[in-house]
Amino acid sequence: MKEEISSKEFAASRQKAGGNPIPMTDEQWHLVATLYVRALTEIIRHDMPREKAEKHIAFIKEFLYPGMKKLYGL
Repeated sequence: MKEEISSKEFAASRQKAGGNPIPMTDEQWHLVATLYVRALTEIIRHDMPREKAEKHIAFIKEFLYPGMKKLYGL
């Protein structure tokens, strides 16, 4: 999955720059990438109206973004 590859590359670049990303297995990278992509595509899948979609995106930011920052050591 393209998202997994780019996520691993970003974590490696963060580590080279002195960051402290969490070590993860290939299966964990797959889980994280799939979760994030699935959360975003639910908007389309359920044909959400714009206002509801914006609330969904805000929820994703609040819920997933802090965890992603921790994964990448940001």
